[in-house]
Amino acid sequence: MSTTIYLLPIERAREKDEAYYARYFPQRLETAKRFLHEEDRLRCLGGSLLLREVLGLDEAQITILRGGKPEAGAVGVNFNLSHSGAYTVLAVSDRSVGVDIELCSLRHISVAKAVYTEAEIQWMNENQEERFTLLWTAKEAVSKALGLGLGLKFTDFEVLGLLRGECLQLRGEELYGRALPCPGYSLSVCTLGDSGEIGIEYL
Repeated sequence: MSTTIYLLPIERAREKDEAYYARYFPQRLETAKRFLHEEDRLRCLGGSLLLREVLGLDEAQITILRGGKPEAGAVGVNFNLSHSGAYTVLAVSDRSVGVDIELCSLRHISVAKAVYTEAEIQWMNENQEERFTLLWTAKEAVSKALGLGLGLKFTDFEVLGLLRGECLQLRGEELYGRALPCPGYSLSVCTLGDSGEIGIEYL
Protein backbone atom coordinates (compact mmCIF):
# COMPACT_ATOMS: atom_id res chain seq x y z
CA MET A 1 0.00 0.00 0.00
CA SER A 2 1.49 3.33 -1.00
CA THR A 3 0.74 6.83 -2.20
CA THR A 4 3.12 9.15 -4.00
CA ILE A 5 2.75 12.89 -4.46
CA TYR A 6 4.45 14.44 -7.50
CA LEU A 7 5.07 18.17 -7.17
CA LEU A 8 5.76 20.02 -10.42
CA PRO A 9 6.76 23.70 -10.67
CA ILE A 10 4.45 25.13 -13.34
CA GLU A 11 7.41 26.67 -15.20
CA ARG A 12 8.30 23.11 -16.24
CA ALA A 13 5.22 23.17 -18.48
CA ARG A 14 7.19 25.48 -20.82
CA GLU A 15 9.60 22.64 -21.59
CA LYS A 16 7.09 21.06 -23.98
CA ASP A 17 5.90 22.79 -27.11
CA GLU A 18 2.32 23.21 -28.29
CA ALA A 19 2.59 20.15 -30.56
CA TYR A 20 3.26 17.96 -27.50
CA TYR A 21 0.11 19.10 -25.72
CA ALA A 22 -1.91 18.98 -28.94
CA ARG A 23 -0.86 15.35 -29.43
CA TYR A 24 -1.70 14.06 -25.96
CA PHE A 25 -4.14 16.57 -24.43
CA PRO A 26 -5.77 18.59 -27.25
CA GLN A 27 -8.88 19.60 -25.31
CA ARG A 28 -6.86 20.62 -22.27
CA LEU A 29 -4.61 22.69 -24.54
CA GLU A 30 -7.65 24.53 -25.91
CA THR A 31 -8.85 25.13 -22.34
CA ALA A 32 -5.42 26.51 -21.40
CA LYS A 33 -5.47 28.89 -24.36
CA ARG A 34 -8.67 30.49 -23.07
CA PHE A 35 -7.09 31.60 -19.80
CA LEU A 36 -6.16 35.28 -19.72
CA HIS A 37 -3.16 34.89 -17.41
CA GLU A 38 -0.01 32.98 -18.28
CA GLU A 39 0.23 31.35 -14.84
CA ASP A 40 -3.27 29.90 -15.24
CA ARG A 41 -2.29 28.45 -18.61
CA LEU A 42 0.85 26.89 -17.16
CA ARG A 43 -1.04 25.37 -14.22
CA CYS A 44 -3.50 23.77 -16.64
CA LEU A 45 -0.77 22.42 -18.91
CA GLY A 46 1.26 21.27 -15.89
CA GLY A 47 -1.49 18.80 -15.09
CA SER A 48 -1.24 17.38 -18.60
CA LEU A 49 2.53 17.09 -18.30
CA LEU A 50 2.26 15.20 -15.01
CA LEU A 51 -0.35 12.77 -16.32
CA ARG A 52 1.74 12.03 -19.41
CA GLU A 53 5.21 11.85 -17.85
CA VAL A 54 4.27 10.03 -14.63
CA LEU A 55 1.41 7.77 -15.75
CA GLY A 56 1.82 7.69 -19.53
CA LEU A 57 -1.74 8.86 -20.05
CA ASP A 58 -3.32 10.85 -22.82
CA GLU A 59 -6.68 12.57 -22.91
CA ALA A 60 -8.50 9.70 -24.61
CA GLN A 61 -7.68 7.34 -21.72
CA ILE A 62 -9.20 9.52 -19.02
CA THR A 63 -12.83 9.55 -17.94
CA ILE A 64 -14.22 12.27 -15.70
CA LEU A 65 -16.61 10.73 -13.20
CA ARG A 66 -19.50 12.36 -11.41
CA GLY A 67 -18.10 14.92 -8.98
CA GLY A 68 -15.21 15.72 -11.32
CA LYS A 69 -12.92 12.88 -10.28
CA PRO A 70 -10.66 11.59 -13.09
CA GLU A 71 -10.22 7.88 -13.77
CA ALA A 72 -8.13 5.82 -16.18
CA GLY A 73 -8.67 2.08 -15.87
CA ALA A 74 -5.75 1.35 -18.17
CA VAL A 75 -3.11 2.36 -15.60
CA GLY A 76 -4.55 0.34 -12.71
CA VAL A 77 -3.98 3.06 -10.12
CA ASN A 78 -5.97 5.92 -8.64
CA PHE A 79 -4.88 9.51 -9.16
CA ASN A 80 -5.93 13.07 -8.49
CA LEU A 81 -4.70 16.53 -9.49
CA SER A 82 -4.56 19.95 -7.86
CA HIS A 83 -2.75 23.22 -8.51
CA SER A 84 -2.11 26.56 -6.87
CA GLY A 85 0.46 29.30 -7.16
CA ALA A 86 3.68 27.96 -8.65
CA TYR A 87 2.80 24.24 -8.45
CA THR A 88 0.72 21.51 -10.00
CA VAL A 89 0.39 18.33 -7.93
CA LEU A 90 -0.45 14.74 -8.87
CA ALA A 91 -1.31 12.10 -6.25
CA VAL A 92 -1.02 8.45 -7.30
CA SER A 93 -2.23 5.64 -5.04
CA ASP A 94 -3.46 2.07 -4.91
CA ARG A 95 -6.56 3.47 -3.18
CA SER A 96 -9.06 6.18 -4.09
CA VAL A 97 -7.15 9.38 -3.42
CA GLY A 98 -7.76 13.11 -3.18
CA VAL A 99 -5.12 15.83 -3.06
CA ASP A 100 -5.28 19.58 -2.65
CA ILE A 101 -2.66 22.31 -2.61
CA GLU A 102 -3.30 25.96 -1.81
CA LEU A 103 -1.04 28.96 -1.44
CA CYS A 104 -1.22 30.00 2.22
CA SER A 105 -3.42 33.08 2.41
CA LEU A 106 -6.09 34.68 4.59
CA ARG A 107 -7.76 36.27 1.58
CA HIS A 108 -10.91 34.13 1.94
CA ILE A 109 -11.00 33.79 5.72
CA SER A 110 -14.42 35.45 5.76
CA VAL A 111 -15.92 32.13 4.60
CA ALA A 112 -14.56 30.19 7.60
CA LYS A 113 -17.84 30.16 9.53
CA ALA A 114 -19.65 28.82 6.47
CA VAL A 115 -17.27 25.90 5.85
CA TYR A 116 -15.69 24.94 9.20
CA THR A 117 -17.17 23.46 12.36
CA GLU A 118 -17.03 25.35 15.63
CA ALA A 119 -14.19 23.16 16.89
CA GLU A 120 -12.23 23.75 13.66
CA ILE A 121 -12.71 27.51 13.95
CA GLN A 122 -11.44 27.49 17.54
CA TRP A 123 -8.37 25.49 16.46
CA MET A 124 -7.84 27.76 13.45
CA ASN A 125 -7.96 30.92 15.58
CA GLU A 126 -4.83 29.81 17.47
CA ASN A 127 -2.82 30.33 14.27
CA GLN A 128 -4.99 31.66 11.45
CA GLU A 129 -2.22 32.21 8.93
CA GLU A 130 -1.21 28.55 8.90
CA ARG A 131 -4.41 26.76 9.85
CA PHE A 132 -7.10 28.43 7.73
CA THR A 133 -5.64 27.05 4.50
CA LEU A 134 -4.64 23.74 6.10
CA LEU A 135 -8.25 23.03 7.06
CA TRP A 136 -9.38 23.93 3.55
CA THR A 137 -6.96 21.59 1.79
CA ALA A 138 -7.78 18.73 4.19
CA LYS A 139 -11.50 19.11 3.49
CA GLU A 140 -10.93 19.32 -0.26
CA ALA A 141 -8.77 16.19 -0.17
CA VAL A 142 -11.51 14.29 1.70
CA SER A 143 -14.18 15.38 -0.76
CA LYS A 144 -12.02 14.47 -3.74
CA ALA A 145 -11.09 11.07 -2.31
CA LEU A 146 -14.81 10.31 -2.03
CA GLY A 147 -15.35 11.53 -5.60
CA LEU A 148 -17.89 14.11 -4.48
CA GLY A 149 -16.14 17.37 -5.37
CA LEU A 150 -18.32 20.27 -4.28
CA GLY A 151 -21.18 17.88 -3.55
CA LEU A 152 -19.98 17.38 0.03
CA LYS A 153 -20.93 20.06 2.54
CA PHE A 154 -17.78 20.98 4.46
CA THR A 155 -19.57 21.67 7.75
CA ASP A 156 -20.94 18.09 7.75
CA PHE A 157 -17.58 16.62 8.75
CA GLU A 158 -14.53 17.55 10.82
CA VAL A 159 -10.89 17.03 9.84
CA LEU A 160 -9.08 17.76 13.12
CA GLY A 161 -8.76 14.06 13.92
CA LEU A 162 -7.66 13.32 10.37
CA LEU A 163 -4.83 15.85 10.72
CA ARG A 164 -3.73 14.02 13.90
CA GLY A 165 -3.49 10.76 11.97
CA GLU A 166 -6.83 9.38 13.07
CA CYS A 167 -9.39 7.64 10.86
CA LEU A 168 -12.35 9.69 9.64
CA GLN A 169 -15.61 7.77 9.26
CA LEU A 170 -17.72 9.42 6.56
CA ARG A 171 -20.38 8.23 4.12
CA GLY A 172 -19.73 4.62 5.15
CA GLU A 173 -16.01 4.91 4.36
CA GLU A 174 -12.84 4.98 6.45
CA LEU A 175 -10.59 7.84 5.35
CA TYR A 176 -7.02 8.63 6.29
CA GLY A 177 -5.25 11.86 5.54
CA ARG A 178 -2.11 13.82 6.09
CA ALA A 179 -0.72 17.30 5.72
CA LEU A 180 2.59 17.31 3.85
CA PRO A 181 5.47 19.82 3.95
CA CYS A 182 5.51 22.44 1.20
CA PRO A 183 6.87 25.85 2.31
CA GLY A 184 4.38 28.67 1.72
CA TYR A 185 1.60 26.22 0.82
CA SER A 186 -0.83 23.85 2.46
CA LEU A 187 -0.71 20.41 0.85
CA SER A 188 -3.09 17.66 2.00
CA VAL A 189 -3.78 14.14 0.79
CA CYS A 190 -6.57 11.73 1.73
CA THR A 191 -7.23 8.08 0.83
CA LEU A 192 -10.07 5.63 1.34
CA GLY A 193 -8.43 3.24 3.77
CA ASP A 194 -4.93 3.60 5.15
CA SER A 195 -2.49 4.19 2.29
CA GLY A 196 0.57 3.39 4.37
CA GLU A 197 3.67 5.33 3.41
CA ILE A 198 3.26 8.61 1.52
CA GLY A 199 6.21 9.77 -0.56
CA ILE A 200 6.84 13.14 -2.21
CA GLU A 201 8.77 13.55 -5.45
CA TYR A 202 9.78 17.01 -6.63
CA LEU A 203 9.97 17.09 -10.41
